[in-house]
Amino acid sequence: MEAARYEINVKKIVIIGGGNIGKALALGIVGSKIVLRRNLVVCDHGSRNRARLVARGISVATEARDAAVQADVVIVAVKPKDMRTVLKRIGDVLHERTVLISVAAGVAVRDLERFFPRKRSVIRVMPNICASIGESMSVWVKNRHASAAHVRLVKRILSSIGAELQVHSDNDIDRATAISGSGPAYLFYLAELLIFEAKRLGFSKVDSNMMVRQTLFGSGAMIKDLKREPTDLRTSVTSPGGTTATALREFKRANLKKMIHTAIKAAAKRAGELAAINRK
Repeated sequence: MEAARYEINVKKIVIIGGGNIGKALALGIVGSKIVLRRNLVVCDHGSRNRARLVARGISVATEARDAAVQADVVIVAVKPKDMRTVLKRIGDVLHERTVLISVAAGVAVRDLERFFPRKRSVIRVMPNICASIGESMSVWVKNRHASAAHVRLVKRILSSIGAELQVHSDNDIDRATAISGSGPAYLFYLAELLIFEAKRLGFSKVDSNMMVRQTLFGSGAMIKDLKREPTDLRTSVTSPGGTTATALREFKRANLKKMIHTAIKAAAKRAGELAAINRK
């Protein structure tokens, strides 16, 4: 089946980095038919990552510089510490129409632009781990050279792994990191605590896991599908004097709201600090 036609004729996409996010993007892109499967290449030095991708029918390579030649889109999905090496390696082989998309945490658009002698469309994305199941919240920003057609292409790519939100600046990305980037870990931690308490109440490990997992899954589905405010949903299941009201009263007494505020503020500050470190 031929790939769908877009304003930008995308013939080749290269993903550098075959870890969780790189693999998720590869599967999302071919699943959404943004490009023909044979025209997507993932570069990774790890034999385990390459084997996982090959098992899913994805073409792999080890040399990013060779793979990036004639690519219409290059997605760099490596750790921030490896970004400089990768960009130096591929910078002079990209043609002027190539769109560069980075998913490296803390690497600003202006820092990405430094590696290219000519004006280039550069996109910075902060996805989250939920991309691995096609449910990412990807927050992104473009540079001034990205056209309206590039924006539509990026939206298509990111929508293949979940939801996407365009923001206006690198500072917005840093702040969003504290919410959507780190957010899954907060919920995983909540799940840990609920499972621990379920076991303390006498339930087995298996039963505790089942109750908590399904409760969080069902609650998340209600927030997403019912399009109602979380406050309304909470109120609708909180009977005066009941068990839920009693537990919520204890949360308020412990000032859970302030704890969350302090944690998010600290995470946002740290995101900015890491961005500053990566500029050095």
